Amino acid sequence: TFKQGYEQFIPFIATIIGILLTDLLMGIFIGLATAIFFMLHKNYKIPIVIHDQIKQEGSFLIKLSEDVSFLKKASLQKVLHDIPNGRDVTIDATNTFYIHQDVIDVIEDFLITAKHRDIQVKLLKLYDDKSEDPIIHFEVQKD
Repeated sequence: TFKQGYEQFIPFIATIIGILLTDLLMGIFIGLATAIFFMLHKNYKIPIVIHDQIKQEGSFLIKLSEDVSFLKKASLQKVLHDIPNGRDVTIDATNTFYIHQDVIDVIEDFLITAKHRDIQVKLLKLYDDKSEDPIIHFEVQKD
């Protein structure tokens, strides 16, 4: 399990230690909680993509992923908060199938504060229907 990385190894060890120190059920809960922590932490770290070459030119291109759940809200808030005043920002939801309403609220709040910070914001396909089931796109069409 160690070869699969620390995100797999630490929950495994936490489960074993939890079982040895308590009982089987509590040990499994401890391992599960540890695994959920790593999953949430990883989800927090990789919410969006900011293209560096555009960033160096003074404008920011923020590409949202295919699924933008409420778990990505905090990291998106941090990215938007850290944008310097007087810049141009494009938020691209072209490849996004689902955006949670909390994330849309964060973007709308940013639009309000951007006016006061002299930030020009361009939205790409944010308000299109983003509640599609991605599986639909992979189903074989019958003739």
